[in-house]
Amino acid sequence: MSTILISGGTGLIGKHLAKLLTNHGHSVALLSRSSSHSEYKTYVWNPETNLFPIEALNETEIIIHLAGAGIADHFWTKSYKHEIIHSRIDSAALLFETLKSNKHKVHTFIASSAIGYYGNSGEVWVDETRPAADDFLGNTCKDWEKSSMQFESLGLRVAIMRIGIVLAKESGALPPMMKAVKLFAGAPFGNGKQYMSWIHIDDLCRQFQFAIDNDKVRGVYNAVA
Repeated sequence: MSTILISGGTGLIGKHLAKLLTNHGHSVALLSRSSSHSEYKTYVWNPETNLFPIEALNETEIIIHLAGAGIADHFWTKSYKHEIIHSRIDSAALLFETLKSNKHKVHTFIASSAIGYYGNSGEVWVDETRPAADDFLGNTCKDWEKSSMQFESLGLRVAIMRIGIVLAKESGALPPMMKAVKLFAGAPFGNGKQYMSWIHIDDLCRQFQFAIDNDKVRGVYNAVA
């Protein structure tokens, strides 16, 4: 079993993933901006001020990097677009520089990305070889993944999950959709004709678990149903 450190571990994915990994015998700790709202050992960090608790690396073998401002949490103002990008790039940069400058036992870096990498591909079936769309999300995901792939230069195994819309009953996209339907106010996304790539939270967490348990898993994978 492995000792795992999860950045962004207090979000929807992090909470479910920490529980799954703990139930499978792994030792899990979190990186968060606050230590007051988690049942797991939590180290406080702040990528904006380059604050990193070096003791978090003492026994860590695997880092799962989920940190980043929510893409659907706010309107995409100029300032929030900046936050979406830099909350991902800056946090990865802090992890990279910390590992580069200190002794550690980390051998694997598993990171999130988003299915928005591809943009709206219409009827075209896309796989991981398709180039990024030339739009905000496509370019954001491209830079996001580049910030994760740099860990290969430190000799780490790197795997990246391009995540679709995550469905979970207690949080995320599903509850507001269910509420609208129950109020007979449900409506399709956009014009209702585009495909929406989704994944259930349990399946997503098992995909991360598979990447942890199998050292042949490297590179980019679509995390969709």
